[in-house]
Amino acid sequence: ELLKDVVRLAEPRLKRSLTEGEASSIRTSEQAWMSYGAKPDFQRLKDLTEEALRIPRNYFEQDLQVLRYLKGQLYDAHRDYWDPREFPDTERFLHPQSGTWNMRHATVLWFLQSPEAGGDTWFPRAHGGPVPVGEWTACDDRGVKMGGRNGTIAILFYSLYSNGLIDEFSWHCGCPVQEGVKWAANSWVWNQPQGTPPFVTRRPKRKSPKGRSEL
Repeated sequence: ELLKDVVRLAEPRLKRSLTEGEASSIRTSEQAWMSYGAKPDFQRLKDLTEEALRIPRNYFEQDLQVLRYLKGQLYDAHRDYWDPREFPDTERFLHPQSGTWNMRHATVLWFLQSPEAGGDTWFPRAHGGPVPVGEWTACDDRGVKMGGRNGTIAILFYSLYSNGLIDEFSWHCGCPVQEGVKWAANSWVWNQPQGTPPFVTRRPKRKSPKGRSEL
């Protein structure tokens, strides 16, 4: 019932998902940003995430991201981190208090409602494979695929190692929905306390080395 309530509350607030502030074929879902404090259901998801990760809640993203994927909608393979080597203007991503690089550390992906077919989350580099250049939504047997149809409620994956270095194998993809509707939600955890959001609201338009927009 908790997951159904999150879907019900988020649906009226859905808007087109954007990539670097623009609509793109790379990412075709709809999303809603929901404050954890707005409803007990959202706060409960935050509590569960905190219990699982044992990380203080001031490391959390301010809001919960709720996503809906209709038939054919997807999110190409991408990363939840940004690589400092790819951005010349690094000051945009520095934490205002610590002065260090502010980065998403972990993602808890909630499967709120699973489609009848397709819509898995694909980790193409999970076994050390290459970046899937030109096959961003192949969703084949390379790497690992995860979904909610087997009763899985959520998955946890990390964008950084425990020593703070980026995990270049954490690329992931929202596979195209083939039948039905997919609902999911992201609880993001950062590598340091957030407080007032230290990340920029408009990030520089910068592509990854292989042409994939980050985030």
